Amino acid sequence: MRESSYPMKSQLMRWNSLKWVRWLEWLAQRTPTWFTVLVSVLCLAAIALWVQEDIIIHSPFDLLQRDVLKIVFENAESFAIVAAVILYFKSAPDRKAQKHYNAWQIIDAAAAAKLSTSYARFQALQDLHQDGVPLRALESPGANLNRIQLPEANLAEANLQGADLREACLQRATLSKAVLRGANLQNANLRGADLQGADCKAPI
Repeated sequence: MRESSYPMKSQLMRWNSLKWVRWLEWLAQRTPTWFTVLVSVLCLAAIALWVQEDIIIHSPFDLLQRDVLKIVFENAESFAIVAAVILYFKSAPDRKAQKHYNAWQIIDAAAAAKLSTSYARFQALQDLHQDGVPLRALESPGANLNRIQLPEANLAEANLQGADLREACLQRATLSKAVLRGANLQNANLRGADLQGADCKAPI
């Protein structure tokens, strides 16, 4: 095994940015839907009233004026669109779970069929990793994973026996107790990878 010398900073920066995105998604999901919709609608209503120079609000009772209610109802369609967008994003976890289920089906089907080359599996593995899904105990013996990008991936106990991992980015990946016997790791980036207990018996 030898580490690749070509730069991997761009891939790692992209991976770190994805972790921030996932954190923001988690934070958004923690906020009750009704509260998010209410605050968004109130903010839009306040903006709609603020841009009206002839509307002056001195007290909460001023919100019941006919002109004020007219402006609110005129923007009802915009409020509904915002609420629909929020509901769409709130249902993202269900869509993501279905996406992950389909990705694992592709990976398992390729392993069961003993396919060495499967672009669908290749992409499914990268998609799962980008979404922060652990690839622990992955079964992909003999798989063609040439140049796959899995920095910091959890591949503990994965079966990658005889896999083609040439030029793969596995920087800081967890490969403890993984089966890498006979895997081709030529020019693979294993900088900082955890190989404790991994089966790396030759030829590599």
